[in-house]
Amino acid sequence: MENGPLIYYPGSHKLREYGMEDFSLKPGKESYKKYEAEIQQLVKEEQLTPSYGTIKKGEALIWHSNLLHGGSALKDPSRSRHSQVTHYFFAGCKYFTPMDSADKEMALRFPDWIPDNSHTLGNTAFGKKIKSLSNRVKRRIYT
Repeated sequence: MENGPLIYYPGSHKLREYGMEDFSLKPGKESYKKYEAEIQQLVKEEQLTPSYGTIKKGEALIWHSNLLHGGSALKDPSRSRHSQVTHYFFAGCKYFTPMDSADKEMALRFPDWIPDNSHTLGNTAFGKKIKSLSNRVKRRIYT
């Protein structure tokens, strides 16, 4: 708990989706603090109780995209939490940023695809070729 682990609210993924406009806020980063305050009020009204995602090194946690979550307060500044966040989506889907979107105008994103070139990376473990996401990411970043 000293590292400020993931905090989440079980059952919150069953709530309807809330956007900036639901709280009479304009889309964009400048409204985000007010949006967070509105969501905290919603948490109180819905009587949601927090849980903490304290997982062991090497474990993974997968959750519903609508689950209310965030980082809890870091209690010991000499410690840190390390995590990797990966978003998966289907080819051809529209990927948008809710914080920057309005009902009639979605802020679309166009992320780069990381190609699966594992056959050319030469990754082996115990004499067998392996697919390495981290090497694909490094390859994408450094090429």
